[in-house]
Formats: sequence, structure tokens, C-alpha cells
Amino acid sequence: MTDDLVTRLLAAIEAKDAKARAVRCPAEWHVGNGSEEWNSPEMVYMWPPEFHTPYEQDKHWRGLQTDGTEMAEHIADNDPADVLRGCAADRKILNLHLPHRAGGYVDCLTCRVPYVPEDEAEAWPCDTIRALAERYRLDTGRT
Repeated sequence: MTDDLVTRLLAAIEAKDAKARAVRCPAEWHVGNGSEEWNSPEMVYMWPPEFHTPYEQDKHWRGLQTDGTEMAEHIADNDPADVLRGCAADRKILNLHLPHRAGGYVDCLTCRVPYVPEDEAEAWPCDTIRALAERYRLDTGRT
């Protein structure tokens, strides 16, 4: 379970990272503030929208109409740059809580869970890793 969960968790983090990198141009995403007629709070604005064109007239904010301000805010709050930062943070958390094995026992040095025989199901992963795995909808072996 230990190595399998780490492998699956790393794969899930990498998949999410890859999706964010696939759509990431050097973009800034913002929700409209309603200050002008075209600047609706239901719009998500992106810059630069046309990175494939050399023409200056194509370099302006582009908008995506959503079904409400809540959706627009959610999209802007989860832009690819934020997802990449989240994946990097999740990798750091995983690395801080990798299992420590010694003499047939396993524990998490960060959480200071007491040594438990390695063949016991509850030994590792620690609660932090299990919570991180739940974020990626992975089965942690615990109900």
C-alpha cells in the first residue's frame, strides 16, 4: 500500500501539472469588475490571449463569458499558474511525509507517528498523506 499510494499520488500530481502546463501561456486571468459595459463581472479576462500572432492589434485582453460571477471567480482563482503552484506544494508535502523504514518498522518522521510493524495496514501513510490523496480522489485504504 505504501509504495503504491506514493506512486499513484505522484502520477495524479503529474497529470494535473501536465494539464495546467498544456494550457499555460504567460497568462493573467482576472474577473471583470463591471467598470465598463464590456467589463462584466461574469467575464474572465485573459492576457496575453493571442500569443501565436506577431500583430500588436491582436494583443489585448480577451474575455470568456461564464454563467455567473461565482463561476467567473472560480475560473480566475484556478488559472494554470495557480494549479502549477498547488502541484509544486503537493509534491513538497508528499516529500515531507515519505515513510521512514528501519528494522521492519515504518513511520512518518514529520508527523512523529510511533514505529509500527511495516506489515500493519495502519502504519503508513500518515493522515497528512491520506488527506493529500483524497484531494486527488485516490483510495487510501482507510474508510
